[in-house]
Amino acid sequence: MTDPTSADALRPDDDAFAEDESLAVDQAPEDDDLPDDEVFPDDVVADEGLPFEQPPGDEASAVPMPSAPDEDEEEVPPPPQVFIGELSTRPVADGRLDVRIGGTVVRTLLVLRPGSDRLAVFANGAVRLSTAKNPDEIFQRSSWADQIDANCLFLSDSTVNRAARIGLGWGQGSAAEFFLTAASSVIRNYAAAIGVERPERRLYYGSCGGGFQSLILAGLDPGSRVLVNNPQIVWTNYVGTKEVSRVLDTVYDGLSKAEFAAAYPDRVSPTSLYTLLARVPEITYLVNAASRSDMTRDVRALQASLTRIAPHLTAPLTLRYYWDKAAGHSPLGKEQTIRAINDELRRLEGDSDAQ
Repeated sequence: MTDPTSADALRPDDDAFAEDESLAVDQAPEDDDLPDDEVFPDDVVADEGLPFEQPPGDEASAVPMPSAPDEDEEEVPPPPQVFIGELSTRPVADGRLDVRIGGTVVRTLLVLRPGSDRLAVFANGAVRLSTAKNPDEIFQRSSWADQIDANCLFLSDSTVNRAARIGLGWGQGSAAEFFLTAASSVIRNYAAAIGVERPERRLYYGSCGGGFQSLILAGLDPGSRVLVNNPQIVWTNYVGTKEVSRVLDTVYDGLSKAEFAAAYPDRVSPTSLYTLLARVPEITYLVNAASRSDMTRDVRALQASLTRIAPHLTAPLTLRYYWDKAAGHSPLGKEQTIRAINDELRRLEGDSDAQ
């Protein structure tokens, strides 16, 4: 079986692109691999106890979520909060920190890897709102940090709002302040504080809604790389229409999709941002070719946009296809994801062991 994270992964023009059950890979993580602070698939938000409806052909990707616990919300002491300028003056240490920049608070979790001069930045996808845990304290994949060959910085999207039933916010923040712009400043300040000043030594990772955020963050950090798995490209086109409507209603005071796109072109799609910035980051895009929604909606949107940009900009894009009909839009499992992240980290500029 071909490893979907390898350079020999399936391409859509291969004969293997045909529907072939024998090509399925073990993608969905086992329950015992999922700590309480992680929700998979990213785009299942269990505020109603049910996953979003998938397009025809992706029915198998629906994963029932566990019911909410009966206990009251878990009490967690508030983390320290600093202004962004203080990151360079305080001792750098593992752990939680809220960083204020303007009117935005960027919730972070840092896990240092002694001796490493690389930084991997992780963005959340959808988070479960029906659990006892405060969604502000969810940092997906943070339990994997000891297997990642880099310092790790995990971000929690401030757009997530239990009261407004927003479990997937695409890093929008508020109408006045784009969360991802604030987060980018925080990341670069963290990077300088831990000795990873060169953007070529920074990798962004995310899947689904977190993939959208990572594509934006890499665009805001020239020279960095980004690895994404089944990301959304235009978040307002996401199949979970309730989540899209909640963000538009809550963050943007009920703007229509068209009004939002016209008013905030840098927030609707990574490629719109790349056009405005006149640059494109180096992108590795892992996509399940068996997920019709990803192939027809997101891959096509990215390719079409980069085709328009390409006459003026370099667009370094690597698409890696795999086939898993049962998993649908869900991201790769733990072991495959860790392998893909570490492979990308080895490819960062300056690594003698890069392949």
